[in-house]
Amino acid sequence: MKYIFKNVVLLFSIICLFPFIFAADEKPEPSPFTTKKTTGVKGVRIDQIAEVLSKAYEMPVCVEEARWFTRDNDPPATKTKLAERRRGYTVAASNETLSVVLDRFVKEYPEYKWAHDKETNTVNIYPAENPYAENLIRKLDLKNESISSILLGNDLLNLAGHEIDSSLQGGGSFKIDDSKIISLQADSISIRSALNKIFKSSDLPRYWIILEIRPDLWAPRDSWDPPEKRNNTICKWRLFFHDKKYKKMELSPEMIEYYKSRGIKPENLRPIYL
Repeated sequence: MKYIFKNVVLLFSIICLFPFIFAADEKPEPSPFTTKKTTGVKGVRIDQIAEVLSKAYEMPVCVEEARWFTRDNDPPATKTKLAERRRGYTVAASNETLSVVLDRFVKEYPEYKWAHDKETNTVNIYPAENPYAENLIRKLDLKNESISSILLGNDLLNLAGHEIDSSLQGGGSFKIDDSKIISLQADSISIRSALNKIFKSSDLPRYWIILEIRPDLWAPRDSWDPPEKRNNTICKWRLFFHDKKYKKMELSPEMIEYYKSRGIKPENLRPIYL
């Protein structure tokens, strides 16, 4: 009887310890806030900072660009500040975590702040002043939609109403993977949070950036539409979205003609990567 009792106790002990034995062997998921990397880029526009950090730390680093171009009505002090800013940004990581790199970046360039969206595991770099992507979408009601229908053709987020154009990625200019259908409902959600959730829901390894449009290129989002379908909303910012595969996408013939009509040589444009 004592023998049986000892075996029962031993068996019970093994069963209780079983989960802990395997748990001890499990390695914690690597985190960009604990993983140290070495990378860097010098004298570039903010979108290249997003590219470099997203690729190195293998997580979305999404960027909303602060003012980059001067405007005719800017006071001299603003023009001087922006001229200094257009010398470009430098970021460097020497066996450092992402949080250390970002803290140093915003200290050196105080026009930016950064935050970690824990729900979507997304890092956002955004303007310290007038962060336009914090504007609210009063009601978000997406049901079985693709990224193309949300951001491009139908602009279901009404980004154009906030002076943000996403149509450059439509009209045959770029190919979008619409294999994932998205449903998302929310009240009074910021543009930033909505974009983070949409890209997280898409299960695609993408990050997004919003860049300022050069003032002489400001135009309504729907300027490609027939005149009777256009509105007068002028867009000053443009949304792009990239993935970590960094496939270079070619401009469509329509976009080449558009740039030529504006006196811009397409070969002088910085390549866009999706």
